[in-house]
Amino acid sequence: MALPDLDMKLSLPYSFGDDWFDEIFAPYAKYTESVYLPMPWPDTTTPLLWRGGKGVRDYLQAVDRLYAATRPAGITLGFLANTDVTPREMRAVCDRADELLERYPGSDFTVASLTLATRLKRTLPEIVVNPSMQAEITSVLMAMYWKNAVDSRTLTPSPEVNRNPTLLGHFKQMGFRVKLVPRTGCIASCPCAHEHRWMVSVAHEVIEMGFREHGERMSECQPVSNGIRVDAPTPAVHAVRTIVPGALPRLKGLVDIVKIPGRGFSTAMLRRVIDAYVEATAQEIDLHGHYAEPPEAWDRLATCNRFCWSCDWCARHISYTADCAMRTTL
Repeated sequence: MALPDLDMKLSLPYSFGDDWFDEIFAPYAKYTESVYLPMPWPDTTTPLLWRGGKGVRDYLQAVDRLYAATRPAGITLGFLANTDVTPREMRAVCDRADELLERYPGSDFTVASLTLATRLKRTLPEIVVNPSMQAEITSVLMAMYWKNAVDSRTLTPSPEVNRNPTLLGHFKQMGFRVKLVPRTGCIASCPCAHEHRWMVSVAHEVIEMGFREHGERMSECQPVSNGIRVDAPTPAVHAVRTIVPGALPRLKGLVDIVKIPGRGFSTAMLRRVIDAYVEATAQEIDLHGHYAEPPEAWDRLATCNRFCWSCDWCARHISYTADCAMRTTL
């Protein structure tokens, strides 16, 4: 059962690459609900390398072309602002959002901070602002805050609940369109998440400003975090968050949008990932390492109590092998 048969669509990353329109947009537009990209880097930090040109002028020229292609196709532009909540950044994001919304009507905005979201909604009542995956929404109560404060329409929950169909169903009952990120480079309950996200964001900001890279290799996750990801004692640290393509049929009626990661991927890699999720059959995925699970893993992980300390089911049934690129960062 392929993605169109599941009543799901894709959210695709815009890489700012010269071949993106021919290699990504053209073949997959019919499956696509939205295309996402970061807001300009002078306004907000991003945990990925900036690819939007040397300055705001280059950025806007690229987005003009993107909007000209997506708007006639009924595809929404989604601007990301996963920024820290400082007064300067909040003001910068609000000012830029006003400009972008006027220039690209119908776009929406995804943020990690509810404080920033309420500021945007107060400044621009017509704006559609939704919670990011990095808002770490793991409960109905957390989702209620966003619904009540800014009337969010699309919810990207924390990957920690990707395998919780009951909770995903509750989000749907609240009126959200549910968007899932099926695989990320991080792990379940990462003990270093705050530190490595901050270090990556700061490092890239420093690099963009023309300074030398920090001596502690801040452009990558902390060594301890990479060590946990690569040499985890059990595949459960990846299994809890990972949705293989073949599990998508189990989420029919619960998930509306599959958000494909990969703003920094090569075009060839991004196409392989998209193809796998459009076909929705494979029980494995080569993304942030090779991950494979048996079909029965879905029922097991959808109902287990997550007491991984005394359980070895994942270790016996699921395989995970880190790719060489991850190992070279240690």
